[in-house]
Amino acid sequence: MQLKDITPLSQRDSRWKNKLLGFNTDTQYTIGGYGCLITCLAMLKNDAVDAINIELKRISGFLEGTGYYIWEAISRIYPEIKEKSIWTPDRLTDKQVSEIRNALDNGCPVMFQIDMYPETAPTDMHYVLCVGYGEEDNDYIINDPWTGTQRPLSDYIRDKRRTARSLIEQYVIYKGTGHKPNESSLDELTGALEAKIEGLEKEVDELRESRNKWRTKCNEWEDRYEKEIKEKQDHIESLQKSQAEMNAQLMNVTNQYKQLQEDFKTYKEESTKLISEYKEDLEGCESMSLNLSTANESLLKDLNKAQEKIKKLQDDDPLNNYSRFRLLKYLLTGK
Repeated sequence: MQLKDITPLSQRDSRWKNKLLGFNTDTQYTIGGYGCLITCLAMLKNDAVDAINIELKRISGFLEGTGYYIWEAISRIYPEIKEKSIWTPDRLTDKQVSEIRNALDNGCPVMFQIDMYPETAPTDMHYVLCVGYGEEDNDYIINDPWTGTQRPLSDYIRDKRRTARSLIEQYVIYKGTGHKPNESSLDELTGALEAKIEGLEKEVDELRESRNKWRTKCNEWEDRYEKEIKEKQDHIESLQKSQAEMNAQLMNVTNQYKQLQEDFKTYKEESTKLISEYKEDLEGCESMSLNLSTANESLLKDLNKAQEKIKKLQDDDPLNNYSRFRLLKYLLTGK
């Protein structure tokens, strides 16, 4: 959107650049050096800058002895013009941006106070007249008194960290200037909106197509995942079945183990009993062996005594040898 019936003026125009600004007496304070604000005022009515300077002096529109403009003094020259000034020490809000753009839509130029050299300190105060705006946040069209040309405000945003919202330190809305939105501007705006709508419709179609592709892909993924889930569920059921069988086998082994424990306990008890009985029998055998050994010794003693007696009898009986011969023969032949 742009107000095309406002002609850019230069404060450094040779017709007035060397004239003193306001009530200044120091020759350094000329319109060419410091007259950016009154140049913006002159552009409101396409007046000559030196003529506005004279009129403001006539109505005491400057502070005494200076070139400082007294706000709303322009309304005493042009009663139909109403001046609304808003200081913005902080970044412009969305509401303030809307106010600026609405004013331009209604044919009201807006003067900006900006920092002419934002990359340096302190602030280098400079006034420009905004006559239009674009789609982006930094897109403002200004009539710049320093160059006397129409240019984008973004030319002053040389620091990438700055934006129009932070560059503008004051804005002044001028109503009643008699400017109206140019039909060509409205046509351009309408064309831009139609182009934007067409672009949005194209984006919507692309998004719908993308959505359908994603929907198809999601359905494919859903089918695939359902199949995988079914396979995993079957696998889980198989594992659960195997686990149940293993649990049954484990239970069977556990029961067998318990039976073995009971059998071992019984065997141990029986073994202990047999060992005890064996020990008793062994002790009895040892006792019997001892008795037999004692009896054997006694028999040997008796045998020795008998042998001694036999020998003695033999020695005492002269027929002993013959008698033994006869006895031996009888035993061998039975005669």
